[in-house]
Amino acid sequence: MIKITEASDGVNYQAPNAGVSDAMWLTRNTTVTIVSEIDNSQRKDDKTMAEGVLDIDDNGFEAEVLQSDIPVLVDFWAPWCGPCKAIAPTVEQLAKDFSGQIKFTKCNVDDNPITPAKYGIRAIPTLIFFKGGEIADQITGMVAKAKLEETIKKLV
Repeated sequence: MIKITEASDGVNYQAPNAGVSDAMWLTRNTTVTIVSEIDNSQRKDDKTMAEGVLDIDDNGFEAEVLQSDIPVLVDFWAPWCGPCKAIAPTVEQLAKDFSGQIKFTKCNVDDNPITPAKYGIRAIPTLIFFKGGEIADQITGMVAKAKLEETIKKLV
């Protein structure tokens, strides 16, 4: 959690699901002083991944994605991102529907900055589909389940 006081617009901000970089986004053009960052390690929702969706990090990306024998969907997301939360149930359902045919993974961009930077992630959610260690397709933003299914079926 970020707690901000002394904002130039006179408002004291508190962002329960945000990190330092998000505090700047939340306040836009407001000059702020960050007075404290509260440890979020006790929050359960940040690290809990749905059944069939693997949480990956910068260190495991090559092994889990680039060296995978089957196609891989990587969902680049953040816990504070509304559209990321909205698309998550669809991705989780597709993980069940296509179990064994494609590996479903999630990469938290706040916790793992190297991989998103390497792939030019500028907006989330971004879903990148890998096949044979190479990018096969990419979708950014909230899309219909049918569009995701169509993309997956081209890979399997």
